[in-house]
Amino acid sequence: MNKLIIANTGTGNQGKSSSIKEVYNLLVSRYPDNVQIIHPVESGDVKAIVDVNGVRIGIESQGDPNSRMFQSLQDFLKAGCDIVVIACRTSGETYKAVKDMHQYGYQVILTANDKNRDEKSIVDYLNMHYAQHILQLIEDRIANIYWYVPPQTTPH
Repeated sequence: MNKLIIANTGTGNQGKSSSIKEVYNLLVSRYPDNVQIIHPVESGDVKAIVDVNGVRIGIESQGDPNSRMFQSLQDFLKAGCDIVVIACRTSGETYKAVKDMHQYGYQVILTANDKNRDEKSIVDYLNMHYAQHILQLIEDRIANIYWYVPPQTTPH
């Protein structure tokens, strides 16, 4: 299996963390016996590893500068996570940290949740829709369904 990092990118207060938490909630409800919370839930944020049929998925909802996301990326590498789902900004240190994951063999997918600040019920719906989409990407990768074939290197 090729390693994968899915990063929900955006500026501050765009619902990135809420969307990542919905991904976590969906995984936990679908695979309840396979969850390892590796950081106590603080103010609603989550850092966890979910094992699905031997595939380790690291999830981090913090993605702001000066957050624990940098340590989380290192922890997920050390834990051998095959898939990482994380929030990050659209530029700066958090973005660079996510993009640099390619050097560890990760395919990097930058995504963004839909945004609507007008009505909370719409925001919740959009976050759930995003989370379902990300869950499908995760389950496709677990099933070895690839929608992207990495370029082959030519031996010298």
